[in-house]
Amino acid sequence: MSPTLRRRRLVKERDPRSVRQLGVLFCMCAGAGALFLFSLWQRVELTGLLYRMMELRSERDVLLETHENLRLERSELRSLPRVEKLARQRLGLEPAEPPRVFTVDESGGLVAAGMLPATPRQR
Repeated sequence: MSPTLRRRRLVKERDPRSVRQLGVLFCMCAGAGALFLFSLWQRVELTGLLYRMMELRSERDVLLETHENLRLERSELRSLPRVEKLARQRLGLEPAEPPRVFTVDESGGLVAAGMLPATPRQR
């Protein structure tokens, strides 16, 4: 090398390929970071939903138990011996005699009757 070349200052020039490679590397890192953040967000959402599901299951169990208790209470209140006892005590009703026993369906029609048909009362 000549002595004049040694004395000259070396000037560094930017290589356009290195800038492009740096941009590609940055985009790849940003994409990987975005994927990581997305998967982290998904995991947090999943955990929250699992906790909510556990709360709803326990609430459902309590409601099912309450429903069963209310069904039992209703069946106890609707039992025929209890209704008969209340009819005798509170309302003063007596058991019907055979000629006065009638069976009526839901629409109000006579299904079966005792020995004698009912006669309308005369006023």
